[in-house]
Amino acid sequence: MRNLKANLWVVPITLIVTFIVALILGLTGLNWKYFLIGALLGLMNHSIMVKQNARMVRMVQLDPDHTVFNPKKSALLWYLIRMGLFLGVFVVLVYFSNIKNDHSKIWDIVIALGGYIVMKIIFVLCLVFFKEKKVKDK
Repeated sequence: MRNLKANLWVVPITLIVTFIVALILGLTGLNWKYFLIGALLGLMNHSIMVKQNARMVRMVQLDPDHTVFNPKKSALLWYLIRMGLFLGVFVVLVYFSNIKNDHSKIWDIVIALGGYIVMKIIFVLCLVFFKEKKVKDK
């Protein structure tokens, strides 16, 4: 696994940052639960992506000629699962936030989206920080 160290460090770093930001949001009176939901949704999508990557690597090793396993279809299926999960949770959040009656609740959705994006930012930073160094041949 090429990025195993980065994938392993994403979860604890994201949880620490999430709980700190949720505490700050709670102390300022904003809806910290939406931030927590967004960050945990990001972690769930990340774990699905890691599972997909491990499965695809294993299947490509078992079937290198792609006679049975089609990597493009598999990648599309897993991507649709992750996006369906994202859209489903955010549709439910919009429904429960009751934006129709109170337009200021749109900020709750923005806070949830911020929680989701925090996980993505931490993942990119972990990839940059734990980048494998290439060994030059002499």
